[in-house]
Amino acid sequence: GNITVSRFMRFMDDDSDIVDVLQIMPLKRQKEILERLQQERKQFVEKLLKYEPDTAGGLMDYNFIIVNEEISFIEIRQKMEEYEKEHKKIPAVIIESKNKKIIGYIPIQKLIFPPALSGKTDIQKLKRPISLVRDIEKDFDIIKNIQTGEQILGVINENNDLAGVIKIEDLAKMSLKEATENIYGFAGVIKEEEVFDSPKIA
Repeated sequence: GNITVSRFMRFMDDDSDIVDVLQIMPLKRQKEILERLQQERKQFVEKLLKYEPDTAGGLMDYNFIIVNEEISFIEIRQKMEEYEKEHKKIPAVIIESKNKKIIGYIPIQKLIFPPALSGKTDIQKLKRPISLVRDIEKDFDIIKNIQTGEQILGVINENNDLAGVIKIEDLAKMSLKEATENIYGFAGVIKEEEVFDSPKIA
């Protein structure tokens, strides 16, 4: 029942995964399960549910921190530890300029296995450019960004504020789903059927 589902959701790392499950359920059951989630997670999931599942907003999650480009590596690690302690997750690290413009991100492997660093300017050596997409952008257009080689994408709202991030593996899943649906279409298989179903004879 709903209690079992809500307990299962506690072990899901990403709020977007919970949203994927809820979106296939009737609205009434969605609300009942939401009421059983922890308050903070409930708020994040409710925000994501406002977006269509095939948009950037529907794919993004809120697991990130924003740091200034002049911050030191030690300060970044401290902020990450504080975030992880509170949220039980390792956040994506987004870099912003002095005028609050998003200018890049730091790959997680660079944070776990950093090169020798000394000063604040060394952060620039770790920074990678990041593509920004609108929260209402459709999955077909988002998938094009897989070819950029980035690990994450930034999602911005109508005010050009960072609303969330999309992990590249989530885009890969979406790409696979799109490819599968295309193959089904070429094979003449409708959504309710499976490829290995016995052919229907009129």
